[in-house]
This record gives sequence, C-alpha cells and structure tokens, in this order.
Amino acid sequence: MATNEHKNLSNANLHVPLDFSTAGSGTVCGKDADDDLQWISQANLRMSPIKMQGYGTTQSGDETGFYEYRAELSDAQSPYEFVSDYGSATMGDETITQKDAFRTDGFVCPLAMSLHTITGWATGSLASDLTIGLAKVTPSDSGATALTPVLLDEMTVTCAGNTRTRSFSVNAGDMTVTTLAQGDIIMPFVKTELASVVYYFNFTIFASITADITG
Repeated sequence: MATNEHKNLSNANLHVPLDFSTAGSGTVCGKDADDDLQWISQANLRMSPIKMQGYGTTQSGDETGFYEYRAELSDAQSPYEFVSDYGSATMGDETITQKDAFRTDGFVCPLAMSLHTITGWATGSLASDLTIGLAKVTPSDSGATALTPVLLDEMTVTCAGNTRTRSFSVNAGDMTVTTLAQGDIIMPFVKTELASVVYYFNFTIFASITADITG
C-alpha cells in the first residue's frame, strides 16, 4: 500500500491549487455553482452594503435649489430628516463644521474603501428634479477647521408625486470619485429645483474594503 498519501505529505511537499500560476494577484481559490474550481477576487469577498435613507421638505425663498443635509442627532426627527442648509447648489462651494459632519448619521469608513454601485428609489410631491449629492468629508483629530465636502456623485430623478417611486443607479465608472480613506464620513445631500417639495429617498451603496485587514 502506498505510504505517500496526500494527507501524510509534509507542507513542503504539497502542491498549490490548479491554475495557481495563472491566477491573478489578490485572488482566492473557491468553487462555483457547478463545483468547478475558480479564482475569486478578494475585493468581491470584502464587499459592504451601506444603507442611506431620509426625507425632508425643500426650503423656499433664497434657499430654493440649495443642498440640504441631515439634522443633528439631537433633533427629534433625526437621523432621517434633512433640514440643515448647505448654502449652495454646488457641492464644494461651501463648508460645514466638523461637529455638523459627525453629529449627523453619516457612515464612517472603518478602512480604506472603494465605491462600486449606488442603487435606490426616491419620491417627491411635486414635478421637480430631485438631486441626491453623495459626498465625503475628512475630519481631523481635535480639529476645528471647517470641512469642504468632496462630491462622490450626483443622482437626479424627476419626481412624479409621493405615490410614484423613481429609480436611480450608478456604477463606479460613472462616479466622480470612488476612493475613500479610513475615517472619511459619507454624507448624503438633497436639493430640488422647486420649493416646498416633500421628498423621500432610500438607497444602498455597495463598496469594497481595499486595505489589508489585520488584528
């Protein structure tokens, strides 16, 4: 009987899996639905869904068309109501305070990440374009300097009433910025072309962790 059974081989004598030499860097070995060997990108195993939703009524007067962002967590309607005025319709034209950035329900990146897709739904009470601006800010430790939001992407739908949902979706290739650093805070902003639009939105970001996970 053979004595060199696979289970008895030392580590030095074990061979690497089939197609190891041609597999791409940053991949792991697995089986597909047909039980065939396949090499899977590690990025696909580090995917994280990030859910964001909210509602609000866009302001009237000189602030019509300006971006709004979430109220502070101390607000009775937080974290879903958008009542804070950004002061501009263009992301990056104005700043927000560091306390405003982290006192809302933003998503703090646990490690460096990369955005892949954004998919969601929105409604608005009037026939108005509704734009969701997804941005990131980078607070500093013990810092007091105002933060300039960096636009990740803008998604616009034409509202058709609160009983009719409108869909939106964007892939990484169409986004303005896709990279996020550890500690970055992702924040949604909303604006409409008309005043007094009652809106609701709900979307999911699909992102992958790009940094090595240690610990």
